[in-house]
Parts: sequence; structure tokens; C-alpha cells
Amino acid sequence: MAASWQDHIHILAAAPDADEATGEWSVMAKGLKPTGMPEHSVIAVPRRALDGTLRAHVLQSAGTPVLLTDYTLMVKCDAITDVSTWSGYLGTTKYFVPAYHDAAAHDDYDVLVLVEKIGVPESPGPLAPVFYLPVRLTDAD
Repeated sequence: MAASWQDHIHILAAAPDADEATGEWSVMAKGLKPTGMPEHSVIAVPRRALDGTLRAHVLQSAGTPVLLTDYTLMVKCDAITDVSTWSGYLGTTKYFVPAYHDAAAHDDYDVLVLVEKIGVPESPGPLAPVFYLPVRLTDAD
């Protein structure tokens, strides 16, 4: 199989196995969550460009690739307890499998990251059962 865009990421305390199925979180690109977006249309972008746009890419600097190793995510939390779980991750190192990965080879895509910042959870409305949590991860390798 080959890497492709998934509708989820993994955050794990230990390095993942090839067929890892735990620690899954739905993610979206910040600002791309209109209220009418159906559940199955989750948009995930794990890297940002220097100009602020959200896309995965490699820049060239004097012929050497420059890969951005920080990740700004909008994590979908299905309950306030999920927000509490993420709050417990703050300041810890975790294994991160970005949304762009082979569904059958998670261990080939894991990166050790520091959960650097967790923002204020956003809710689409007072009766909405979900929260969107801004999260910043930094490469810890």
C-alpha cells in the first residue's frame, strides 16, 4: 500500500505498530469548518506553509529541502472529556502519526512530538455535541 490522506491522526504514548488502531483523532484545517460541513468531509492538513496557507510541501533552500516539522491542528473532540484528555497531553512528548500515512503501516510515519500548545476549545453552537481544539505539536526528535 502507499501513503494517502486519512481522516484522522494518531497520538500515542509508545511507538505505534504497523496496524495501530488506537489513539485516533479526527482533525481539520483551521478555518475550514463551515457549520454545514457533513461529518464525512473532514479535511486534514498536517503542515503549514511559510505564508500561512495550509498544505503539505517541501521548500528548497540552497538546494537543500527544508521540511517544516511543526504541526498546527484543529482536533475534533466529541465530548468535553476529550478536551480534558488533550489538556493532560500538554507539555508531554507523544508519538504522532499525521493524517498523511499508509493505513497499513503506521510505524513508518510516526514522529516524536512535544504537545507545545493547546488553545481554547471552539464549539459550533451551544447545543453542539462537539468541540474543535486548536493544538500545536513541535518535532521532538
